[in-house]
Amino acid sequence: MESVKASVSITTGAAAGAPDPPGNVTATEGTPGTVSVSWDAPAGDGATTYRIARFSAADGTVSLATAQTATTYTDSNLQPDTEYWYDVWATRNSVESVKASVSIRTGAAAGAPDPPGNLQAQVGGL
Repeated sequence: MESVKASVSITTGAAAGAPDPPGNVTATEGTPGTVSVSWDAPAGDGATTYRIARFSAADGTVSLATAQTATTYTDSNLQPDTEYWYDVWATRNSVESVKASVSIRTGAAAGAPDPPGNLQAQVGGL
């Protein structure tokens, strides 16, 4: 299992009373078709639950969990060789933090051939 932290972003502008956003969001591909997303709980007066959403070009945005208390989520039935973006919000007293995001590209399908190697191009005369 290889941990991939391709990109992480935090958006500013949380509502008054919102918890800090989750920290250190990572995505790790497990068995083919599964990704585990994990994060650190916010410091200080932190979250009581988390909301997780996934986005891909093929599926659009999909809500995965809305009141989860654990700091990890495993997503399954994912397509091979596809870029997925995960957004995580911390929630306290029905007020959400700004989101923390991470992206990951799933590996090639099981049994897929290796890509061609040693490609060469020649310019021919006319």
